Amino acid sequence: MLAVVGPSGSGKTTALRAVAGLQPVRGGRVLVAGRDVTAVPVSQRDISMVFRSTTLVPFLDVAANLARSAGAFGVPEPEAAQRVVSRSRLLGLARLLPRMPGTLSAGESGMTGIGRTLVRTPRAFLFDEPLAHLDPVERARARRTIVDAVRAAAVGALYVTHDQAEAMAVGDRLAVLHEGRIRQVDRPRRVYDAPVDTFVADFVGDGGIGLLPARLVTSDGVAGFRVGERTIPLWGPVPAALVPHVGSLLLLGFRAEDVTEAGPGATRPRWRYRCPCAASSGPAATPSSGPRSACRGRPTARAWSPASRAAHRCGRGSGPSWCWTPGAPTSSTRRRAGPCCIRNRRVRPN
Repeated sequence: MLAVVGPSGSGKTTALRAVAGLQPVRGGRVLVAGRDVTAVPVSQRDISMVFRSTTLVPFLDVAANLARSAGAFGVPEPEAAQRVVSRSRLLGLARLLPRMPGTLSAGESGMTGIGRTLVRTPRAFLFDEPLAHLDPVERARARRTIVDAVRAAAVGALYVTHDQAEAMAVGDRLAVLHEGRIRQVDRPRRVYDAPVDTFVADFVGDGGIGLLPARLVTSDGVAGFRVGERTIPLWGPVPAALVPHVGSLLLLGFRAEDVTEAGPGATRPRWRYRCPCAASSGPAATPSSGPRSACRGRPTARAWSPASRAAHRCGRGSGPSWCWTPGAPTSSTRRRAGPCCIRNRRVRPN
């Protein structure tokens, strides 16, 4: 089953109508079960279609509506009756079989329309938002029945919906349409995990996706995404697919389930901090428990662990200032800084 999803006006129903023969095709071909039916009349295409709005024969009860659909396409009467019973049970229509269409609700009429389609075994099934009028419980049941019936018939099916969650649930493959063009066709999980563009990334998935402009960078063989003044590490080398994009500006996507709030006792990673101090050596300086400061000057990067509780301290006065490098193995590592410091300012993560 190929699920076709996209926003309103993207061309989903138009594509379905073209396959059914209800929409003229100006270019290309329509193949059903390997047979070119582009010029074949609708009545000879052997396609079973469910429309969004179902029209039942008003003077026949539900059972007769279902049986008539099967019998009209050459199904023997005993087999048609058996299919009516089995499909009505699966769809929860057994209690409705003696009812007339005029006494049915919109949801019940929709379910009857689905049943009328599934009693047949055509060359292909076409579903145009068949569950639009159903409540959540009926939607889930009808969805399972549709999938099982299509697989049992071993024929192809197109399932059109604007609900991307429903499309991912029913489709073996997923096609995303936008403004009359197919943006991506692949397995639903593949479309979710590896969207081809920002439209697909944002459209497929509950809540969309968070997008951040980022630059792919490397340091000592470790890759990361530079976002503003911070780097989000990948904790490993650059993935092979991203090697050509090192140094390039990219869009970094976050799904909601990939981001969690760190709880108590969470392991804190080692971040690379910048020590904005000049690189010349000078006399020893002693760390202070006083206000933490950062010195202006040429940046020097140092690995720093938040657990080390190391701090910067810069001297003040008319002479040179001194900066103690956080995370150093001993207090003997010093960096001479410029003459000015900014007190009470923490060094920001790199």
